[in-house]
Amino acid sequence: MSNPGFTMLSTSGILGYGFAEESLRIGMSRNPQVIGCDGGSTDPGPHYLGAGTSFCSRLSVKRDLRLMLQAAVAARIPCIIGTSGGAGGEPHLQDTAVLVREIAREEGLSFPMALIHAEQEKALLSRRVDQGRVRALAKLPPLDHATINRATRIVGMMGPEPIARALDQGAQVVLAGRSSDPAQWVAPAMRAGLPPAPCWYAGKMLECGAEPTTPKEPDCLLVTVFPDHLVCEPPNPIRRCTPLSVANSRCTRTPARSTMSSRAGCSTPPTCGLRR
Repeated sequence: MSNPGFTMLSTSGILGYGFAEESLRIGMSRNPQVIGCDGGSTDPGPHYLGAGTSFCSRLSVKRDLRLMLQAAVAARIPCIIGTSGGAGGEPHLQDTAVLVREIAREEGLSFPMALIHAEQEKALLSRRVDQGRVRALAKLPPLDHATINRATRIVGMMGPEPIARALDQGAQVVLAGRSSDPAQWVAPAMRAGLPPAPCWYAGKMLECGAEPTTPKEPDCLLVTVFPDHLVCEPPNPIRRCTPLSVANSRCTRTPARSTMSSRAGCSTPPTCGLRR
């Protein structure tokens, strides 16, 4: 029996950046098993993390969330938001949860929801430093007590494991604090029994919405994951995925063409071939 694949729908590159409602309608007609959107980015810098505020307007985030929650509840599929509120700290996570609850009341929606906290206690981090359990990434200097103490807010970036655990425990709506951008997509795909490599590749495609398409602007993207490959499709008929647009998205901020490094490790993509 052939593997039917596992289909996921990303609504946009960042929650609040918007998407075409017709794209969402067409995407949902393809019966995806998951809908979601990355809620944040480090691109705007550290200010929003420290300030506990979002770089997207509350109105635009609520608009996107409302459409996504209605679609998820109607289809009885999970809705996953990564790096909630723009930076994934505790204020950002709680603000997003407030929006979700507002929408649920206004629309008469009911669902089990999980909040995954990412903000770290300074005392715990200081103990980890003293125990020699903290290592610097790349060429960054070692973390010290002075840096910890002067920080306004510190988050730990999660991989797919906490998100998968929330799904295992029955959550339909998952709001994650600071998370690896592909993690929210890797979690459900690997829970479906698919191997890590195509799951991470799919996550890289989905994390930025319609980024792997042309013309490129905030919109939806469908990705179906198979054991040895994946298929990227823009539901909006004005867009298309090409070998160049997919390769360009795949290589963004990824120094090695043959491997992908992440919070949860390093994987080799299922194939280097890109076909129409």
